[in-house]
Amino acid sequence: MAENQEDDIDEIEKDADINDDEAPWSATMNIGGQAYAVSLFWQPMQDADDPMEEIKETAQTVLEGADLYCLRQGAAPQYALGVSEEGHKFGQPAAAPAVADAFSDQPSFVSVFKVDEGWWFLAVRNDLILSEEDVLYVNEEDAQREFFSMMAVPDWGKKIAPAEWGIDGTEELELEPILRNSRQIKLQKIGGLKGIKFIAAAAAAGIIGIWILLKILGALFGFDLFGGKKPVVTPIAPPKIMKKVEKPLVIEKETKPWERLPIISDFTKICWKETYTLKSIPTPGWNISGVSCTPDGIGVKWTRETGRVSWMEKSLNNSNIDFITKKFSVDGNSVVAGILTGDKIRVSNSTPTMLKENIINEMNNIFQASGEDISLTSGGEEVIDNSMGLKKVVQSQDKYPSISFNFSSKHDPLLWGEILSNFPGLELTKIVYENTNWTYEGRIYEREKIKN
Repeated sequence: MAENQEDDIDEIEKDADINDDEAPWSATMNIGGQAYAVSLFWQPMQDADDPMEEIKETAQTVLEGADLYCLRQGAAPQYALGVSEEGHKFGQPAAAPAVADAFSDQPSFVSVFKVDEGWWFLAVRNDLILSEEDVLYVNEEDAQREFFSMMAVPDWGKKIAPAEWGIDGTEELELEPILRNSRQIKLQKIGGLKGIKFIAAAAAAGIIGIWILLKILGALFGFDLFGGKKPVVTPIAPPKIMKKVEKPLVIEKETKPWERLPIISDFTKICWKETYTLKSIPTPGWNISGVSCTPDGIGVKWTRETGRVSWMEKSLNNSNIDFITKKFSVDGNSVVAGILTGDKIRVSNSTPTMLKENIINEMNNIFQASGEDISLTSGGEEVIDNSMGLKKVVQSQDKYPSISFNFSSKHDPLLWGEILSNFPGLELTKIVYENTNWTYEGRIYEREKIKN
């Protein structure tokens, strides 16, 4: 059975398009006479007390056309966005939270349910519905490809798949009783977007004066600077008023670093997924020494124990991974390879809201609770190291001050991604995997000071 399963995986990876965005999907499915919303965009909630501001911001900057949402309480609160133009409807119950709640005793599971409309794929990790892993695929091959990709990741408490796929370690479950016996979380309309669009349209249509004033105040597109001369009078001719209009002075808008930060959940998910995919490559006589992830790409290194270069070359060539580089050391005892990931990680605006002291205190609270150490630095100088105690604070002279962090943890990027996403203005720059341990690096920008 295992050999046939590997053949199936190879065939799927060979024939399927690796670009998920091109896979046909559907927005709703009908189960037991009830229409359910699926293929929703899930995100961690930063402010559970007042989530609407971040929901609206995500709808306007990340998911084009999003006009519906729902909220889910769990280990960490989440919200999901839907798009009416894609088929989601106001008042529809969302299927993903119902299934996640039904399996609360198994907080990590990966599943595919065969339904009339296609194959519904859902992955939940540590009670968190993974971003963009709630998808109703129209084609069976797309659902299989996604399921097999997630199967490479260990520690799934439950694996659900159609029995006809014949995958060892999985079970087939009927979806209708699960949904029927779970509480319903329904899609609601996102308020305020219509008004925003109307104002934009009105401005573009003709309220030029207000438009210019708003642009001046917001410093988004520059401003017009008008100058003038006093009237020039000669003893012969009547007085004339000469007014000179200078050429408008255009000031380029400076992009602040937090206005285009990689979305943390995208980065952590891809790093976590690709790391375990790389670890699953059979490399006889070679051991993986480490994986380094950045928002632009992933680097991996293997070292030789008893194998040969030719064995390693064959393993990498047969892996179906699109390496942009593969380079062996001069002595043939190590090889490094790289993967591009930048086009899979979106960016968004994450305006910082915390002062330096608040950032330091919040981070230390988290790590004191987890029993793990963290190092924080400010302006390139060490501020605090839990293993050595408080150190001298140096005033940062950076244009955009930030607190840099570095910590190691046994917990994977999916868990830390959800935690770090709660910090506005946080930039996760690097994740390293070595010997079952993860190291995380990044910075949290401080709130801008109000200018008098």
